[in-house]
Amino acid sequence: MTTKTNQSHAGYQHVQNSGVPEYIPHDQKSPGPYSHGQQYEFNHSSEEKSSHIYYSTSPGDGTPYSTTPARTYSPGEKMGDAYELLSYPNSNMNFRRTSTFSKEKPKKVLQKGFGFAAYLIHIITLGISAAVLQLSFRFVYWSDDDKWNENRWTLGLSQEEVSNMLQFPAKIHEIFIVTSMSAIIFAIIRRMLIGRRGVPFGLLMGGYQIYSAEYLFSSGFWGPLTYAMWKKKIGMLALSAFIGIAIVYANVVGPCSAVLVVPSLKWWHVPDPFDSRLLTSYVTGPATNVFPTELTSADATWYSDDCSTSNLTSVCPGGGTHDIRELAHAYAKEGVPPTISMAATYGRARRNLWATHFKDTASVNSSSVVMASTVHADIIELVGLFWHYVNSNDGIGLINEIGRPRLTPRKGDKIFSPIVQVQCESVDYYLAREGSVNVTFPMHLLDGFTPTPDMAPGAFAPPVPAMYWDFDHAYNSTNFTWIDLQNMEWEGQKLYSSIAALTSLPYITPYTNDEGLVWFEQSSLLVTCVLDARWAGTEIAYDPVVNDLVITNITNLLNFQDASKDEKVRAKYGIGSYIPIGPPWADLLNPAGIWSWSKNYTELNELPAIEAIFSQFTTSGYANITVSGQDPSDIREDTFRVFGPPTWGALATYEKHVSETVSTMLSLVLADGLSRLSYDWYIYVTMLEDSNPNKLVSVDLYTQAGEANITRLYSNRTAWDLDNWVTLTFEVQRYGWGYGISSKTVIFAISIILLHAAVAISYVIFGIWHWARSRWYSSSWGSIGELVALATLSRETRGLYGTGGGISKWDTWKLDVRIRETGTERVELLFGDRDGVKAWGDHNIIQPGRKYR
Repeated sequence: MTTKTNQSHAGYQHVQNSGVPEYIPHDQKSPGPYSHGQQYEFNHSSEEKSSHIYYSTSPGDGTPYSTTPARTYSPGEKMGDAYELLSYPNSNMNFRRTSTFSKEKPKKVLQKGFGFAAYLIHIITLGISAAVLQLSFRFVYWSDDDKWNENRWTLGLSQEEVSNMLQFPAKIHEIFIVTSMSAIIFAIIRRMLIGRRGVPFGLLMGGYQIYSAEYLFSSGFWGPLTYAMWKKKIGMLALSAFIGIAIVYANVVGPCSAVLVVPSLKWWHVPDPFDSRLLTSYVTGPATNVFPTELTSADATWYSDDCSTSNLTSVCPGGGTHDIRELAHAYAKEGVPPTISMAATYGRARRNLWATHFKDTASVNSSSVVMASTVHADIIELVGLFWHYVNSNDGIGLINEIGRPRLTPRKGDKIFSPIVQVQCESVDYYLAREGSVNVTFPMHLLDGFTPTPDMAPGAFAPPVPAMYWDFDHAYNSTNFTWIDLQNMEWEGQKLYSSIAALTSLPYITPYTNDEGLVWFEQSSLLVTCVLDARWAGTEIAYDPVVNDLVITNITNLLNFQDASKDEKVRAKYGIGSYIPIGPPWADLLNPAGIWSWSKNYTELNELPAIEAIFSQFTTSGYANITVSGQDPSDIREDTFRVFGPPTWGALATYEKHVSETVSTMLSLVLADGLSRLSYDWYIYVTMLEDSNPNKLVSVDLYTQAGEANITRLYSNRTAWDLDNWVTLTFEVQRYGWGYGISSKTVIFAISIILLHAAVAISYVIFGIWHWARSRWYSSSWGSIGELVALATLSRETRGLYGTGGGISKWDTWKLDVRIRETGTERVELLFGDRDGVKAWGDHNIIQPGRKYR
C-alpha cells in the first residue's frame, strides 16, 4: 500500500492509501481515539475549490456520532468527495469514503395518504390476468390448422414460430404476478417489522426469496416454522405457510401462464355453424322401431322375401353376411383382427364392426366369451347424407368456411348401438351321445350386464334339449340352428339371454395304430352358444375431410366387462335390458344360398350364410381315417374335414379356441343384424324451417344430386309427429388453434391465475380498509438493498454474535426482528433485544409523519 501525505490540519495529516483518503494525527500511524464533544476541522482540497467541513463527536450518551456539517455550500460551489464519521463510543474513529453524502434526505417511514403507487403493480397484474383469462373464457379462436397460411396476421410465420413468440408475453405475465406476490409478502413483513411483535429473522429473508425453491429446504425457513408449530404461534405459522406456498406458486405460475397464452391445437366448438338455424335431422320413424326392445316372428314379416333368399340386399338384417364371410376368410387364413368397415348404402359414411375376446376360465377350458358392437346403420346413413347436403350447398353458414369440421350430435340426442356378448362351449358329439359329457347352455360367464344366478362357477349349466343335437348326422359336415330361450327354465330359474345357437363342426383326432402308423379319426364337435344382445347409449363423431369412418365412444369393449357390478359403467353408457330374439327373426341373419369356399379354397356348395362363414375355417384333406363310434378296423382312404381356428397350439386347447372362434363370428353377425333394423323403412330429412309448426319445411336427403334436385317437403308438426322420430341435431367443431376451457391442464392453469387474483384483490381491499382506519401507509425497505443499508446503520446486536462467517444455528433464524427508533432522527434493526433488554410492544415504535435519516 502506498502512503502519501498531502497537508496537515489541526494536528492531523491527510494520508492517501491506495486512492482512499484517511485522516490520522501527526503523531499516530493510524486513526486514534477522539474526545467526546470536540469538533475536528478537516480541509479537503480539490482541483476546483477548497472547503472546510466540521464534524462533532457524540456526547457519549450511547448514540452514534453525528455528522452535521459546520457550513452550507452555496449553489455555485461544487462539493468534492465527502467523508462520513461513523463510530461508536469508546471505539476508534474511522472515516470511510461514500459516493452520495448530500443527495439522500431524511424520509418518512409512515406517510399520510393512501399510497396508490404501492397498489399499482397489483392493479396492472390483475388487468393482465383478466385479459389472459378472457382468451379462455371467451373461447377465442385463431385459425384453422389447414388455413393458417391464408391469414395475413401471421406475417408468414409458422404455427411453431408464433407459439414460441407468445412465450415472451407469457413470461412477462409471470414476472408481474411474481412481483405482485413478492410485494404483498413484504408488505406483510413490513407491517410486522414496525409493529409490536416483529418478524422472525428467517422469514424476513424469505420475503426476498420468492423465486428461490432452495429456501424451502433451508434452516431459515424451517427454524421459524418448527418454532411456530411448537409454540403454537398462529401468526408466525400463517406467515411461514404463506411464504412457502408463495414460493411454490412462483415456480408454477410460469408454465400456467404459458398454457393460457399459447393457443392449443385441438377441436373447438363452433357456436353458430348454420346461420342461426339448427338444421335438425330425422330418421322418419319412431325410436321403438329403430331401437326395438324385442324381436319376434311378427317383426320378421316386415321384411320382404328377398331377405331370406340369395338376392340379399344391404337393407336386410343379414345384409352384412357377405362382408362378414370375407372377414372370416381373412381371419382364418391370415389371422387378421376380427374388425371390418361397413359402408353406408347412400352416403359416404362408414362404420366399424368389431369383436373382442375378453373372458374365459381355466376351469372350463372349452368355454370363451366374445363381445361385439357397431354403430346403427340408420345413424350412419343420416350422418353421411347430412354432410353431403351441407358440403354441397353454399350459404348454409359458417360450416362452409371451415377447413376441417367435425359433426357430433347434441347432448340429449338418443343414439344407441347394439352390444352383443356370446359365450360358447365345445364338447365331443360322440362322447355326448355316450353320456360321458353333458351338452349345456354356457351362461356362467355372461355376467357382463346381468348377474347370473348365485351359484358356483360352472354350476349354472342348463342342459340343451336333446332334440337339438341328439340325432345322426355326417361327422364331416357343418350344421347350425337357433334355439329359443324365452320359454325355457331350469331349476326354477329363467334363462335371461336373447337367444341360443348350436353348431356341429367337423374335426379329426390323430392316433397311432399297433403298427406305428398315424391314422385319423373323423369326429364331430358340438358347440353350444348363448347370445346376449342389448342397446347401449352411444356418442359419435364424424370427421369427413380426413376419414369417412364414424367414430364412437364405445371403443374398448373391455369397459363392459363385469358391468353388472359397476353401476357407473351402466349409467355412463345407458345399457338396457337384454333383447329377446325369436328364431324367425334370427333366421333373417342366416339366409340360404351363399356361395362359399373353404380355408384351402376348396369350392363348396351354396350354404346358409352362417354355415358359409364357418366353412372359411374348414380344411379338407385325404388320409387313412376311421369314424368315431364305428368299427376301428373299418379303415379307408377318404376325404376328411376339420374346423381350424385361426390360432391354437396344443390339442388340449383346441376346443377352447373353437369356442372363441364361433363366439366371434356369431357376435359379429348378430351385432351387424341389429344395426340394420328398420334400414330402408324410412327416409332421412333435415328441417330447414320449423318456427311455424303449421308450416314445416324440410329437405329429403335421399334426393341429393346438386341443389336443383333437392326435394323440399312441406307439412305440419302434427302430421309428421316429430317428437317421436329419431332426432339428430348436429353440433360442429373445427380443428385449429384457439383458447378455451378444454382440458384439465387448462382448468388447473386458470385456477392458479385466479388464486393470485383472489390474493391480490383481498390485499387491495385490506389496504383500503387500513387506510380508512389509520390514514397512513409505508413504502420503506422494499428491496434487499434498502434493508442492507438499514442494517449497516444499525448497532451490533448480541443475537448475531459469531455470524460474520455464516449462520449454522436454527435459533438464530428464530430471532424476532423489529425496526425501532433510536433517538428521534434514526431507526435501526433490532435482533431480539436492545442492550440486553427485549424490545417488545410499543417501545420506541416508528412514529407516523416523522422523518428518519
